Amino acid sequence: MSNQKKEIFARFGIASKGFVYILTGLLITLTTLNMGGKTTGRSGALVYLSNEEYGKYLLALIIAGLTGYVFWRIYQSISDLDKDGRDWQGVFNRLGYLGSGLFYALLAITGSKILLGLSSNSTGIKKAIIGSLLESTLGQVIVAIIGTVLVGRAIFQLYFAYSGMYKKRLDESELENKTRSVLIAAGIVGYTSRALVIGSIAFLTFKSIYTLNASNIGGTEDAISMLQDNFGSIVLIGISAGLMLYGLFMILKAKYRKALF
Repeated sequence: MSNQKKEIFARFGIASKGFVYILTGLLITLTTLNMGGKTTGRSGALVYLSNEEYGKYLLALIIAGLTGYVFWRIYQSISDLDKDGRDWQGVFNRLGYLGSGLFYALLAITGSKILLGLSSNSTGIKKAIIGSLLESTLGQVIVAIIGTVLVGRAIFQLYFAYSGMYKKRLDESELENKTRSVLIAAGIVGYTSRALVIGSIAFLTFKSIYTLNASNIGGTEDAISMLQDNFGSIVLIGISAGLMLYGLFMILKAKYRKALF
């Protein structure tokens, strides 16, 4: 595959990731306003899409796009496309790319199962695994490590937003002033919203250890429900709007990021 084709495939993948976030945020907003929708995470958004007219065609496109995103992230981690180097920070960054690639590979697989009408109860499987881990001290330590990683990831999202790191590899020379303003706002608000959701998932993870009850652990959908219960609909609408802005940022990133290959 030529570098030009790789570039197109990867940029389509970045934009597809953005679309999934926009759809997720939109569904949460609509259900909060009692206008339909659904309180859900990314995999739930794919389920919702598959049930809509022509939704399966769009779902197939998203799966193809997510495959492109996975391809880019894994290639990025192995080939050091961004010249991160081999020191500890470079290795850390490249492991992050790999982790992102593997996560979205699982999402693409989940989407494929939904498209084919197969069972995709990943939440139930996750809670069963956590339940098994909570039965032993070693397992509880493992769950605590997972929670700590999530806390670190949430903090990193905030650092990424307010240090301006999210703009690092964008080709700002091609941005008009209005587009730059939109991109900056979308980046800051979007990464902040992601930090709040990830931090909430971390809280639920530690809560499952404290109560020794795997039912307390959850993903995006559970975190959103917890935020609504504790802080109300206005805060939740703000966070869901932030998720949509993050999706917009990813779509702009697909267009304005510096060369990927």
